[in-house]
Amino acid sequence: MPKRFANQMYLYFLEQDELPGDRPGVAGMTGNDRGDEVMKGLTSNKVSALPSADGGAEIQEAEFAPAGEWMQRAREGKIILYPPQFLLLHILAEYLDNTAISARHLNLARRQLTKFAGLFGPKIISPVGIMFNKSDGRAVLGLDKPGPELAGTPHFGDLERVVLAKFEKGVPRDVEVRWREEVLDEKRRQVEEERNTAKI
Repeated sequence: MPKRFANQMYLYFLEQDELPGDRPGVAGMTGNDRGDEVMKGLTSNKVSALPSADGGAEIQEAEFAPAGEWMQRAREGKIILYPPQFLLLHILAEYLDNTAISARHLNLARRQLTKFAGLFGPKIISPVGIMFNKSDGRAVLGLDKPGPELAGTPHFGDLERVVLAKFEKGVPRDVEVRWREEVLDEKRRQVEEERNTAKI
């Protein structure tokens, strides 16, 4: 029987004086660099902001980077992001991907994201293929249902978005998040055009 895993994602904001980007050379630091930086005399409250691995139990390497950068790495094939992960990073990037904003605007973006997370948080994302795009070879994954284990319960997923992805040996590539109605409208127009062409 195929195995399925349930994962919970948490949103945690660092204090602004802990943000890695505030100190030259710390942004994007990997777990392997952490010891050297600690030895340079960082105070204990600063150390907590540095990403660190856990000895290989679950994390091989830790790194801070903007959400959009992780998405770009996935598009370039440097890392693997499965549709639920890509979706969450896509949403985060809409609020927090501008690293040059002021502290005031950062606080505003965080408040807006927190408000959105309160609405989005209860949703359960379990992607299911709903159609196939012949034009680019990508599957269109619906996000509206919570998964077979929760069928018949009041739980639901994301009714507004879909994820497009091409799977190569089970690995998602060319992943993109789009509005569900937009994709369905395109499909309807495509079917109509094909029907009209067939009549001619």
